[in-house]
Amino acid sequence: MKNSSRSTASFPLRPTRHYFERASHRHLRDNVRDFILRHGVDIRAAGATHLVVMERRLPEDLRGTEAARLARDWIIVVGDGGALITCYRRRRAVRFIRRKSGRPSARSEGRPRQTPKARARHSGGGAAC
Repeated sequence: MKNSSRSTASFPLRPTRHYFERASHRHLRDNVRDFILRHGVDIRAAGATHLVVMERRLPEDLRGTEAARLARDWIIVVGDGGALITCYRRRRAVRFIRRKSGRPSARSEGRPRQTPKARARHSGGGAAC
């Protein structure tokens, strides 16, 4: 993951026809797109770069702003050649991308993965023994 501070003018991105269709259909505003491109974090997953806004990595003066709030759950997918491929909204976008990339999160590193059966056994929701 790489934190970037790119501007749309210095980083030549070419929107594809598919991107334009998706952005229009999903109502991604130009100002939100520009905010993501300028302040988003690059996460590599599924053969492409996903740009997402992480508020805790924004400069202090941008945290909690209307622009940061509007950009929070958006993901913009950029191909290797600099083409804007698609965009979509996903709650907890960073968590979704990290799972998609197959990389363990900082919370799960070092802990063995529980099976659904073991999770149910330890959830504490059943009858007392």
